[in-house]
Amino acid sequence: MKHFKHAKNDRNSQKILITHMLQNGSKFLSYCCPLSSVQMAEDAEKLDRPLSSKPFFRVMCACDGLVVVIVSDIMDDTRPIHLLWNPSIRESIVLPAPESEKVYSTRYGFGYDSTSIDYKILRTCSVSTEILALKDGFWRKIDKYPHGVRNSLFSTSSLAFVHEAFHWIVRSGEYYSGRSYPRVRSLVSFSISKEMYGEIPLSKEILLSFVGDSYAGVSVLDGMLRVNSGTGLLGVGSYKLWVLKDYGVEESWSALLTIEDPSIYRLLPKFRFAGG
Repeated sequence: MKHFKHAKNDRNSQKILITHMLQNGSKFLSYCCPLSSVQMAEDAEKLDRPLSSKPFFRVMCACDGLVVVIVSDIMDDTRPIHLLWNPSIRESIVLPAPESEKVYSTRYGFGYDSTSIDYKILRTCSVSTEILALKDGFWRKIDKYPHGVRNSLFSTSSLAFVHEAFHWIVRSGEYYSGRSYPRVRSLVSFSISKEMYGEIPLSKEILLSFVGDSYAGVSVLDGMLRVNSGTGLLGVGSYKLWVLKDYGVEESWSALLTIEDPSIYRLLPKFRFAGG
C-alpha cells in the first residue's frame, strides 16, 4: 500500500485525520483537513471509511500517512477486524488477526524499520506483546517480555515511536490483601529492528512524581520523548509534563508544563499548535 514518508516534513501536503463518535455512540464519522496555513477548516472533507457496515471504528496508531484501525459490531469486541488504511487515497487492506484477544488496556504502535525496510505494528496489553511485520503477514509473540512488570497504559493512547523504538510506561509491584505495596514505574523501549527491550532512564523529579496514586503516559513531541504524570484523586489535581531533549540521557529531561487544579481528573496530551 502506498505511504507518504516523503511528505511528512512538508506542511503544505500534510492533513489531519479526525474521527468523531456521535452522541448515542452508535456511529463513527471520519474527516480529513489540510494543515496548510493557506487552507481553512472549511476544507474539512468527510471520508467514506472502510467497512462502513461495522458501526464501531477506532484509530489505534499511524505512521507516514498509513493508519491502523479496528472495526467491529460492538464496542467491546475482543476480536475486532484490523485494517491498514490510507485515508488520502481511500485504500485499505485487512490485516491478519492477532493471536491474543483485545482487552481494555491493549495499545498499538506503528513504525518503519529501516533495517528490514518494512513497516511493523506492535500490539501490547497487560502481560503480552505481539508484532506484525507487513512483509511477513502474520503476528508473532514476543517471548522476551520483562519478568515481573506490567504495562501501565491508562494514560497512553498509542505507543510512542522515536529513534526506531516503541516506548511506554511499565510498573512493578502490586496491591495484595488490601495492603498497598510500592509500585515502581519505568520507561521501557522496544527496538523495532532488534526486537529487544531496553529502558530509558528517568530523572529523579519524574520518578518522585510517580509516587502514590498517580497516572503516567508517554508520547512524542518534535521527535523527542515526552512523559506526563498526574493525580486526580480527593480533590488534589495536578499535571506535569517533561521532554527528553537528548535521547537516552537522564540529565536531559526538562520540565515543560505544570498545572495545579483540584478539578483535574485525568489529562492526556494530544496536539501542539502555533499561537497568534
